[in-house]
Amino acid sequence: MWDPSALTEEDIDEMVHSAEQPGGTRAILEMFRARQTDAEQNRPHYADPIICPVLAVGAQAYLGDAVSKQLAQVARDVRGAVIPASGHNIALENPAALAQAYLDFFSGGY
Repeated sequence: MWDPSALTEEDIDEMVHSAEQPGGTRAILEMFRARQTDAEQNRPHYADPIICPVLAVGAQAYLGDAVSKQLAQVARDVRGAVIPASGHNIALENPAALAQAYLDFFSGGY
């Protein structure tokens, strides 16, 4: 995280509680296990790129403009935003900048 203070004790308690539930850790790890299958299932779609505008959001300290570069493989009109002062959890660390990126995109500002 860019700013560890963005996570409150209540946030941490909730994450721990979710992971402690039966199957909690398995569910989290399943997202990573499925990456190869997801890639194989998505590969046929590369031939037919998305034609509507796509907003690609990365964080200054997590992925940055790599999100835009990856989406450019499957979409024709990618509009990138790198949210400053943020890491893995943009919505917690810099919600105002994230909201502004969405507002700019949906109002045609990007």
